[in-house]
Amino acid sequence: MSSPNQTAQPAAGGNPFLQSYQAWAVRTPAVTRYSTIVLTIVYILTWFFSLEDLFANVPYYTLFYFEVYRLVLSPLVGNSLLTLILVYLVYPSLGVKMETSMGSAAFLYLIVFFTLAVNISFLLVCLLFVMFQQYSSLGWVSMDFWTLLFALITLDCMQMPDMPRRLMFIPVDISSKYIPLVLYFILCLFSGFVLSYALSLAVGYLWMRGTLDYFRPSSQFLERQESEGGWLHRPSRMSGWVLAGSLGHDAWIPVNTVDPSDHGSSAHGGQPQGGTFFGGAGGSRGGGEDQNPTHEGGQQPTAFPGSGRKLADSSSSAPASSSSGYFGLPVAAASFGGTVARPPGAVVVPVATPVSTGALPSREEIAARRLAALEAQQRNFGNMASAPPLPSDHNHNNV
Repeated sequence: MSSPNQTAQPAAGGNPFLQSYQAWAVRTPAVTRYSTIVLTIVYILTWFFSLEDLFANVPYYTLFYFEVYRLVLSPLVGNSLLTLILVYLVYPSLGVKMETSMGSAAFLYLIVFFTLAVNISFLLVCLLFVMFQQYSSLGWVSMDFWTLLFALITLDCMQMPDMPRRLMFIPVDISSKYIPLVLYFILCLFSGFVLSYALSLAVGYLWMRGTLDYFRPSSQFLERQESEGGWLHRPSRMSGWVLAGSLGHDAWIPVNTVDPSDHGSSAHGGQPQGGTFFGGAGGSRGGGEDQNPTHEGGQQPTAFPGSGRKLADSSSSAPASSSSGYFGLPVAAASFGGTVARPPGAVVVPVATPVSTGALPSREEIAARRLAALEAQQRNFGNMASAPPLPSDHNHNNV
């Protein structure tokens, strides 16, 4: 006969799947978490219902039947199992990084704006083909989550456009600004040319070039929406929501960045960073090159002589070729007093400082020394003025 303690042991252990989900929910911000959950639920519903006919962005139904909801909901449908697996490899980690950097309200705005921008551009291109008697373009379809994800990937890669990364199985380093294009061409090899993907790339690049600055919301506007009476007041009180005010105005700190001049060493000392799909530093600098050269005596040289002084945290010490963040906000670097804006092209490096063997003099002592030196200098000038004149060359020759 089993005891009560023995029957309670399985319940105490808990469901491992539930525990994994709870751990994932705790470390994932609200917008990324709920968008991933909704994407999964909609994919399961497509097993039983044809949701593509209801929510895909088809110009014929969107324009002539005024079904404008398709402009927002089209990324949720049309995702195959392979597409969803690729999305899971990229979107959760990318969403966590972006949402925690800019805030949940700003990230939600990006998702909605990019979706609308891509789908509206898709409609305009289709209407352009109609003007040239290509009426079949009214039946073209824009759907699946990659129509949004390409714009987000472009936005993230353009934060550090010159930083080298590795993309999947490609054995060479690629600059971040070319990562979205290479990824697009790889997907086109399997699915053919996809207009909505290309438009998503264009929207992402235009956003980072400042062409769409008119549509960028300010952090003060987002804070008002999260405050009492705002549209996002109730959602901002849910678990995992990153408030805009908690980040401070004009705050964006890039994460998982490396020095472009050091292919293969991260800011934390040696391990490439980034996800399994793309986003880490590149490999070695070259074939059999020695990464740690030594002098003749067998000792390795020091990079910076002296004791050194730490100016900023290593996670934010990578040079940024672009000084603006996701919303055009200046890149911030950690400092002793909080956060300060880093000027464009600035590189945080250790500074060699002389080693002092005694205590530093006080201000009074320094002032007294300066006063004494000034008085001694004045006395010297007075002695030189009262001294007899030196004999001229004529008198000297007559002696």
